[in-house]
Amino acid sequence: MYKVLFGCVVNKMKALQNKSSLIIQAFCVTWKRRFLSLLAYITCFGVPLLAIICDGLLSLGVARYFVKLYDGKALEQGVLFEDIRSPKRSLKILVQYWLNTYIWLMIPIVGIVLCIQKRYEYRFLPHLMADDDKRDARTLLEESSRMSEGFRLKMFCLDLALTIAVLLPIIPILLFMLIPSVKFAIVVLIILYVVSVWTVLPVVREYIFVGLFSEILQNNIKPAPKSVCCPFCNSRMDSSCSYCSACGEKLKPQGSK
Repeated sequence: MYKVLFGCVVNKMKALQNKSSLIIQAFCVTWKRRFLSLLAYITCFGVPLLAIICDGLLSLGVARYFVKLYDGKALEQGVLFEDIRSPKRSLKILVQYWLNTYIWLMIPIVGIVLCIQKRYEYRFLPHLMADDDKRDARTLLEESSRMSEGFRLKMFCLDLALTIAVLLPIIPILLFMLIPSVKFAIVVLIILYVVSVWTVLPVVREYIFVGLFSEILQNNIKPAPKSVCCPFCNSRMDSSCSYCSACGEKLKPQGSK
């Protein structure tokens, strides 16, 4: 999956080389959302639910922008506020998503794992909402669940890899801080590194995940086929096989006795 995904993303990014204004716009949209979300949490400190709603609607706007950007379509930054201007349908879907995801946190310890699993199960919900303005919450959640099947662990690993890629270079830099004469220079270097990386990373992450969504939607990326074990020789093969590729015995359909 990763090789195909990054190949597709790189090809799309090459097409944007001569469209620097779109790249700058993508940075502006991403960071405008983050700034406005932070502002909402600060100003709505006494009413956190309102801030969460604002952040959710803004995240839908970012997804809407990146879906169009990946398809090579130019958009105004105003698309970020599209769901805020007409929030009725978006809020219904978001409430259903939040209930389906965060209700698992009521279960101690195990609930955290289940919540994370649900977040990746519904990872494509914002992109589906951007791509289709008619379907209801249940249909979109089921579609996201179907699309993410076979990719949830890989998406988690991708997020983890991006985080490690950011943090790993800081370790040798921190080791240099043991040298008193270069401590101040190292501190400045760390600050510059963190600022630069955290400026780029959210944009890259959004683009990679919208790329994954688009390529799955177009069937360019498919989950690994499920395998079955032959009861006669214990060889493993694709579940779609009718006969064992090793011993030639006929396989029973799944679910049959």
